[in-house]
Amino acid sequence: MLIKTIPYAMAATAGFIVAYVIFGQPKTEPQNPLPERIPTITKPETASDSTAFDRPIQVPSPSNLEQSQSELEQLRRLVDTQASKINSLEAALEQYATKESAESDSPPKGLETISMDDFENRMKGSFRNRFKGVAIELKPEQIKEFNRMFDANSQKSEWGVEYENRITNFIANSDPNGLHFIEEVNCINHMCRLKVQSSEAADWQNLYSNMTNENWFNSMTLVEKSDIPGMHIYYIPKPQEM
Repeated sequence: MLIKTIPYAMAATAGFIVAYVIFGQPKTEPQNPLPERIPTITKPETASDSTAFDRPIQVPSPSNLEQSQSELEQLRRLVDTQASKINSLEAALEQYATKESAESDSPPKGLETISMDDFENRMKGSFRNRFKGVAIELKPEQIKEFNRMFDANSQKSEWGVEYENRITNFIANSDPNGLHFIEEVNCINHMCRLKVQSSEAADWQNLYSNMTNENWFNSMTLVEKSDIPGMHIYYIPKPQEM
């Protein structure tokens, strides 16, 4: 009979150890690490003649079980968050590695030889583009020199007439409400002078800036600071192409 009860005792002991590992030790008074003797379980002879263990296995309380489940859920969320960050870093690293590989595989660019005319054209285009939408304020002595030049020379040129028409037409088409009045547009030798009276300074500034971005406007803008309210005075050097 004793030999037959050993398997049942071992099963009971294993069940207790599994429950202890999974759910933690229940909050009870300290006990001896091992029972004084192995519980003896008597195998029931019949269905009606069954006996219980000498001492039942202790099961964690519901509060301890809920706490363990909550901690497990927090751990799962933490693992998911870290996994998402790791995936993002791996994707960024792979993209960077691909870019570095493409740059390292491209052959070095050879020396390009261009003509002097090409060089001058590139310099002109680069220089003009830097001053689109920009007005350079003149010094008083420069303004006096420009005014003397316009007073001494009234001869018109073919390029001057064409440029005057382009400036006049652009302002008229961009000012449907008649906010800006052209007092003078005069192109002589290598310079144009434009005088505009405006009641809306901000609107005029936007209009003129848009004009400098037109394909035909290949020049810089020099501005004279006027003491007259609403008066805008510009000097526009002759474009190289004209």
